[in-house]
Amino acid sequence: EKWIESAMLLKWLCISGAVIPLSTLLSNLIISKGRSDIYLWTTVGLGAAQIALMIAVYPLGLHTMVQAYVALNVAWLFVWHCFAWRLTGYHLGLFLKDTIPFALTAAAVMFVTGLITSGIQSLWLLLISRVVIAAVLYYAAMKLARAQILNECEAFIKRSEARQSNN
Repeated sequence: EKWIESAMLLKWLCISGAVIPLSTLLSNLIISKGRSDIYLWTTVGLGAAQIALMIAVYPLGLHTMVQAYVALNVAWLFVWHCFAWRLTGYHLGLFLKDTIPFALTAAAVMFVTGLITSGIQSLWLLLISRVVIAAVLYYAAMKLARAQILNECEAFIKRSEARQSNN
């Protein structure tokens, strides 16, 4: 009971954490185009916006601060996209086409994992089983979908293992 408030904050922060890989992908795309200046100023802008927003909503309490932080970080994904689009022509429709299938698959996997583990009472067993089941289901879904990125990751791992065994 004493952690229920913290659990709600963590749920909000998970939303922000879900967009971090996408923001990183877009920011790395900007860097790969030789525009580290855009990366620098966009990152500085995000930091300044976060500080200003926290000062502005501080009187409204911690929950509002966390929700504002999450909203800003989700919105900032589109700032990153705007710069990536200008540099590469990678438009929003293509970005969504590339990311939505993986997001929907992850959501479906989490839903099924929740159903499968709903009867588990032990918190440690619940945590471990959810992690293992979700990983197996997501891997299986990506294999069934023949996701190219999964094949590339597997090839990378195999090459890394081969290099290590040769050394």
